[in-house]
Amino acid sequence: GPLTRLSTKAGRQWRRARNNLAAGPEPVRIAGPPSCARVSPESPALGGRRSVHVRTHQVECSFNTEAVPDFVDITERVQELLDESRIGAGQVTLFSPSAGCSLIANEFESGLLKDIETTLARLAGPGSNGRPSIGTTSLVVPAVAGRLRLGTWQRVLLVELEAAGSRSVIVQIVGE
Repeated sequence: GPLTRLSTKAGRQWRRARNNLAAGPEPVRIAGPPSCARVSPESPALGGRRSVHVRTHQVECSFNTEAVPDFVDITERVQELLDESRIGAGQVTLFSPSAGCSLIANEFESGLLKDIETTLARLAGPGSNGRPSIGTTSLVVPAVAGRLRLGTWQRVLLVELEAAGSRSVIVQIVGE
């Protein structure tokens, strides 16, 4: 009857599925995002013939902070270091060895900075444990055509969170 035909068809589908599972899982195929574009078609990793000479340029810089919190725009100095390195394509890694200072890529707009100050003060209020934090001790920014690849209004900011004074930032540029 109709139940037998249905169950026979369902049974075949079930047996096929069971046999496929018994054979083991299908291999996972991972494909890159279709929207990615080649940055350097001649790169050996992409099958090109041109040899690539990766260079490294590293400098330790000092910046003065004047308050807690304080936001010091270091973008122009980092761009100068990229210019000096003569590296056109690669990445710029910034590192603040002090736990009391962090780095962010953000707008350098007075209203936004005031909002961040207010939020930090609120987080440091009564009952808080330790000093509030924003950002991170390291930041990586791409270098494209010899320029820092930041958003339209983005700047690289050193954020003082502990005590005003001289702060060190290590800038390492790697690329070709």
